[in-house]
Amino acid sequence: PEMLAERTNGTWHLIKPLPAPARPESIDALLDALARLKPQGYLSPRELMDRPDAEAEFGFNTPKVSIMLFSGKTHRQVLIGAFTAPGDEMFLEVVGTPGIHLVSTNLLAVIPGKPGDWRDTGLLEWKTLEFDRLQVNTGSRTLELALNPTNRQWRLPRLQARADGQLIEGLFGQLGRMQIEEFITDNPQADLEEYGLATPSLELVFRAGSNVAATLQFGGSPTHS
Repeated sequence: PEMLAERTNGTWHLIKPLPAPARPESIDALLDALARLKPQGYLSPRELMDRPDAEAEFGFNTPKVSIMLFSGKTHRQVLIGAFTAPGDEMFLEVVGTPGIHLVSTNLLAVIPGKPGDWRDTGLLEWKTLEFDRLQVNTGSRTLELALNPTNRQWRLPRLQARADGQLIEGLFGQLGRMQIEEFITDNPQADLEEYGLATPSLELVFRAGSNVAATLQFGGSPTHS
């Protein structure tokens, strides 16, 4: 599928196939590899004149990968075509530049194979998430926590009691370290019952005042055959 990443104010974001936080180190790895790429062979325009079917012969009629680099209103396109017979090199074309280059297949290691390869694997954007209330729903039970803006201590407003701040900060630390192992689906019409999310076993609702800033829902455990 087509993937599009955009850098704004020095920060990468995914635009396609859906808006999502990006993993900047993965995108920068590709850009760095392209910048350092040194062709191991070259077919000049003169050599290609004797090969009228060069586009098909070298796999550029149906390229394995197409990379578009945008800068303002200008862009450059890089096409990766067929592999050589040994399989350790591949043909590369910079559209608009004469000739065909031969490069190592090592470049493929930094090219994303699926949209999730460029997505941030954090559960939430913790650095920008602002909240002062937390609602914990487990089945029919609900626990509410509120942050006192004066002394920055967490309280249980329903019980009018101070909460265990160390325990709560430990929870936030654990959530901040959790990473997504696999993106299953982004389909808004997905069957939530299949994932145990129709009735989540645990729900964390982060609020800023009365506004919901983010919600985490935990469903069933995946089964492996």
